[in-house]
Amino acid sequence: MTEREGRLDPRTVRTRAAIKDAFKELVVERAARSITVAELTRRAGVGRKTFYLHYETIEALYEDLMCDLLERDAATYDETVLVGDMRSTNRAFFNQWSRAEPWEERLLCDPSYASVCDELMVRSYRRNVAASGEPYAHHDLATQEMICDFLVSNSLRFYRRWVASGKAMPLEQVVEVTGELLEHGVSAFR
Repeated sequence: MTEREGRLDPRTVRTRAAIKDAFKELVVERAARSITVAELTRRAGVGRKTFYLHYETIEALYEDLMCDLLERDAATYDETVLVGDMRSTNRAFFNQWSRAEPWEERLLCDPSYASVCDELMVRSYRRNVAASGEPYAHHDLATQEMICDFLVSNSLRFYRRWVASGKAMPLEQVVEVTGELLEHGVSAFR
């Protein structure tokens, strides 16, 4: 149960869990965009009206699941990693996501939700960095945002490419190569 769900009625938590579990199963079977509310509610054992009491759209459900994952991941990152060198941050990112369940991997890599995923990841990264100290605080806010977007979008792009390749490159090698690319990409702004 996430921190957000801890404040909800237990019936609401159970219903949302059933809907989320059904979506997790379906997203592994097919592209997220091809999942319908009818199919999802049938799998979850709830009515359409019940689904719409909890989520306006399937995209809202996707966003809720991604927020759960990002909330969980934020707890695993050591504060010193976030304000430290990019290599450590990159290593933490790849180590976390290399152990992803198939449904988690699909949520991160499904092209139909890439823009939503990217925006959620950027917001999460900004929150985590703000909480632990902004290493680029000596730059104006617009520059800080561009640096953050660069780091997150490229980390995601590298991860998606690695997954699409069938994880052909060993994890340690992908961490080293991508860490080097990210570190040199932001080194001029330190």
